[in-house]
Amino acid sequence: MSNRVMAPARVFAAMTPGAAGYAVAAGGCCRSALPRASEAAALCSGMERRRFTAARWKWGMDREARMDLMAMLHVEAAGWATDENWTIPRGSRYLETLARFAVDEVHAPQNADGRTRRVRDVTIAGAMRMTPRNYRRFWKSRYARMVMQIEQWAGEAAAHVLGAQRNGG
Repeated sequence: MSNRVMAPARVFAAMTPGAAGYAVAAGGCCRSALPRASEAAALCSGMERRRFTAARWKWGMDREARMDLMAMLHVEAAGWATDENWTIPRGSRYLETLARFAVDEVHAPQNADGRTRRVRDVTIAGAMRMTPRNYRRFWKSRYARMVMQIEQWAGEAAAHVLGAQRNGG
């Protein structure tokens, strides 16, 4: 393994087939700047699956990771709902809907100032078949928590990669 410290985004892009095009389009790097897949894999060794999956989606735009991450986030949110006694109508797909929007928000288009363009409350409320007012009152903070959970998992994955580099792989 080389002595240079690689940005975690490049490591996860190298782990994702076809991600080089995304990385270049996003201004992140070119194919020659990505580590070899075997080098990237060594840096990810022992990483918890949710973290690895979140990072593969966030930095590699891996479609398989997207689907896995939605399921993982749905399960995580179901745990919160149980622990905190959330009222969820029987047969509703609220958690699944929120998980889908949260995962996709990680790759939302950006404004001219570089800030992520958030999904509008009315859009999420419509997908959940409720009024925007009820969404804002009961579900908006839960949605934000789901987005933050993805960012936390990805951040922990980045820390793992940086730690592996400091420790020699």
